[in-house]
Amino acid sequence: MSKTIQLSRTGRNIATFFEEQNAWSVFILLCLGYATTAYIQDTSILTKEVYYNTLGEQLTVERIDEMLEKQSEFKFVSYLLIPFTTGFQVLLVALCLNCGTIMMGYKTGFRSLFALVLRSSVVFLIWKLVMTFILLFVQIQVFDDLITTNKFALAGFVNKADVPTWLMYPLSILNVFEVAFWLLLTFGVSRLLQRSFKASLGFVATTYGLGLLTWMLFIMFLQVSLS
Repeated sequence: MSKTIQLSRTGRNIATFFEEQNAWSVFILLCLGYATTAYIQDTSILTKEVYYNTLGEQLTVERIDEMLEKQSEFKFVSYLLIPFTTGFQVLLVALCLNCGTIMMGYKTGFRSLFALVLRSSVVFLIWKLVMTFILLFVQIQVFDDLITTNKFALAGFVNKADVPTWLMYPLSILNVFEVAFWLLLTFGVSRLLQRSFKASLGFVATTYGLGLLTWMLFIMFLQVSLS
């Protein structure tokens, strides 16, 4: 009984700490973290040799060098866009949840849902940091090595040559950190809407889950159409 009470108190303490984090502070943390991992990837992981090995059969060395030079000239733009892309991704998830609350008549504000999604998104930053650390100690030869090295997703356990290109994206979405994101969302929704964990999981599945499925189908459609 005492262990159950202790675990319950620990859960409440974690929940309180999770909810007390300022949303803007979390947003800044996400942006800085993504910018850091992007910089490390650009300078230490995706070297010129990786581009040569990947594109060498399609392009000449001179063409690849020209492409990399142009890419470096506009690299700062990609860093400036990080706050916008991060905010947009959080916004889409929050909109899915908000549509669900409106349709089901739950009384909660969009700002609360946005803050919940923002805090839950920290799990994806952890994923980026962990993968960046791993990739620093792995010999990356071609771009496909980035996928096969990621053993947190199903895509890392399949032979890319045996799987259609359009199937790789959903396999990369099915990963440990996506499951953790679902659990954090469910936990936060249950606290926010005062519903059971089971009911909250169903709510997340019918809102964010359907939105994610729609997005995956859209990306798969584009890949099939452009291939």
